[in-house]
Amino acid sequence: MTQPPRPTGRGLQLSDPPAARLARAHGVPVFQPEKIHRPESLDALRAVDPEIIVTAAFGRILRKSLLQLPPRGCWNVHTSLLPRHRGAAPVPAAILAGDSWTGVTLFELDAGMDTGPLLAQRVTPIGSEETAGALTGRLAQLGGELLVESLTAEERASLPRLPQPEDGATYTRMLAKEDGRVPWNRPAEQVDRWIRAVTPWPGAFSFVLGRRVIVHRAEVLHTMPLGIAPGTVVATQAGIDVACLPGAVRLTSVQQEGKRSQPADAWARGARLGPGSVLGTEPADSR
Repeated sequence: MTQPPRPTGRGLQLSDPPAARLARAHGVPVFQPEKIHRPESLDALRAVDPEIIVTAAFGRILRKSLLQLPPRGCWNVHTSLLPRHRGAAPVPAAILAGDSWTGVTLFELDAGMDTGPLLAQRVTPIGSEETAGALTGRLAQLGGELLVESLTAEERASLPRLPQPEDGATYTRMLAKEDGRVPWNRPAEQVDRWIRAVTPWPGAFSFVLGRRVIVHRAEVLHTMPLGIAPGTVVATQAGIDVACLPGAVRLTSVQQEGKRSQPADAWARGARLGPGSVLGTEPADSR
């Protein structure tokens, strides 16, 4: 069961989500209700007679009528170490927070937001250069492995359900397109984390010379002259070095809107970008 087809791309053509395409490719029946709690949707689930229902990045709150349907409960694979980073965007939140570790949690759903009892967890470090996209891919693999192991164990004997502690609980929100704006007036380490947290979606961006530029990769510079306004370009030899508050980051891969991604120093030469140019949050901020 997955989301119904949605308009995508410039032509807004209806497109199935990846889960539906993958399932069909393997001969797995697919059910895509517009409203999961309608009587006909619940009847379709009852007809399957599931012992357990598992959700992963499903994007909908399950009501009591569905939660009580399978005798062994509804399980969810969540990409954080609950109770930290409950909610819609746990992977970007972990990177933004500067967490050194994250992981996946398998828990039983209840009426709250990721508050149900814990079944199993697995921990993994967050790489210093890892983007949200790369980390999500690793956690998806880890979560799949943990799910298979836990379902196998549940078949032998019911797994313990451990209540979540409220101590250390945090909540995340769904990212919006505007979250991609790079806040140059923050410390360099935070700017670097921001760029990685919103890559690949919504994508880190700024404006320079009246152009919108997407930032794909950056690295922290540990030395930078004081007194330079945040967002100011200070060098373009090995990349585009941009002052933060304090410190600086070096942009190594960028993409002017409507064009291909390229090394930042090559784009700077073509755009005639040099020291003193300013990256801003709006086109009007550019100089």
